[in-house]
Amino acid sequence: MPPPPPQERSASAAHPGVEPRTSKLVDHLRAFAAATLIVACVCTMILTYVRLIGNGQGSPNRYGDFIEYWAAGQLITHHANPYDSAEILRLQRAAGELITEPRISFSPPILLFFVLPLGYVSAPAGQIGWIVAQVMALGLSLWLLWRMHGRPRNKWHLLGLVFGPAVTSQMAGQIGDFLLLSVVLFLCLHRERPFWAGAALMPFALKPHLLLPFGLALVLWMALRRCMPMLGGFLLALAVALAVPLFLDPQLWMQYRATMHQVQVADMPVPTLSVGFRLLVAKQAVWVEFLPEACACVWAVVYFWRRRHAWDWNRDGLLLLLVGAVATPYGFNSDEAIVIPAVLAGLYRVLEERRSALPLLVLGGAALIEAAVAKVPMGTFYYVWTAPAWLGWYIYAFRGWGSRGAAMRPAVETGS
Repeated sequence: MPPPPPQERSASAAHPGVEPRTSKLVDHLRAFAAATLIVACVCTMILTYVRLIGNGQGSPNRYGDFIEYWAAGQLITHHANPYDSAEILRLQRAAGELITEPRISFSPPILLFFVLPLGYVSAPAGQIGWIVAQVMALGLSLWLLWRMHGRPRNKWHLLGLVFGPAVTSQMAGQIGDFLLLSVVLFLCLHRERPFWAGAALMPFALKPHLLLPFGLALVLWMALRRCMPMLGGFLLALAVALAVPLFLDPQLWMQYRATMHQVQVADMPVPTLSVGFRLLVAKQAVWVEFLPEACACVWAVVYFWRRRHAWDWNRDGLLLLLVGAVATPYGFNSDEAIVIPAVLAGLYRVLEERRSALPLLVLGGAALIEAAVAKVPMGTFYYVWTAPAWLGWYIYAFRGWGSRGAAMRPAVETGS
């Protein structure tokens, strides 16, 4: 009897030197998807920035929050009081803002160290430079994250260019993208360059409430590891940032304190779950607003302690970033740019496991439309859903992590 016919072999087995057609088709589809993604990101960015810069003269909100930073920079460089409401109003109206009340930044005086360059340029030139600096900070952050994830061939990290909170930060003239770069630099440097990793976190002295659960775990981690260089880097950078503006205006802290006594920050519209919780439970009891973050801090300490022997900031720290963004008592959509490392880690996770990234595309698209297309003001509660959405995405991507953490592979390059 003749032998049975051999089973059908694949094209690669039959011709070892020839790639199968299916693999070429997949490569072409991937290249087309990458090119489409790049074009979509670039077009979205161009349309957003053209619309932003083209708001027109005489608009009551032409410059967004940037005008607060610019006015403060103008005053501090001339050794004047950067919290002088009369002078701030005069400068802002001269720049083209149709306002009757001054727009004053309530950030601590450390902010003045970062806005010093704005004291030497006009408001229009400063706004363009501010936007360019934010885009550069965002691009550098994404590039560093791409490297930390092993330089994958796909271009999915470019989605960060149109991540809703990052775009909101640019459109509002805020500092969210700068804070993102601060977090990413820490994640990159904490193993081999602890001194510079600590210095990189110094900008969060402006908004410590955003990073409080993360910061508590960091303090415990430094104490257990006796990582004094990291603490030294943070304190030295903080001292420099405080000393420079104080040299220009020795009365700076007294002026800031007087200004803060005149404002009621607790009455400002802030779209956070904590504020919503206070409004539902006891509107007049401001302390209720801090309960969620207090609970988040207790959880962060317990969470860190259980994993202290194998703690990895590039894995365990990402969840703390998200929890801090959800529980913060004071924050805006632009501040959520700092969670991009966690969102991107979740994206690479689902791609690795060949699961659907559709939830992130839907959530991200909705946030982008809300910020860049509908241009919903940051102070409205329409943004209250975004921080929980990023946390939900992360849980979806790393499902089962809480109970079986050892079974989870690190999302990015590990390191203690």
